[in-house]
Amino acid sequence: MPKNKYEILIDEKYLLSKNAKVGDTLELALDKDDKDLNVKELKIVGIINSPLYLATDKGSLNRGNTLLGNGEVKYYAYALKKYF
Repeated sequence: MPKNKYEILIDEKYLLSKNAKVGDTLELALDKDDKDLNVKELKIVGIINSPLYLATDKGSLNRGNTLLGNGEVKYYAYALKKYF
């Protein structure tokens, strides 16, 4: 589990698709005006698998739909809530 605001758990499909591993750094693309999260680089400290984001098709990266961005959830991650 993340222990500080510089750590994150990441979706297993992200790791596989990006050839990443635990211990790597994840760089977030934040808007200049983003006031909710001021950390741009996070260390991947673990892998998360959640039944909330099941792929519907074998090999699919689509994890569901959202009203944000282009409407598609490809990956998900968990960080400590108190840092948002």
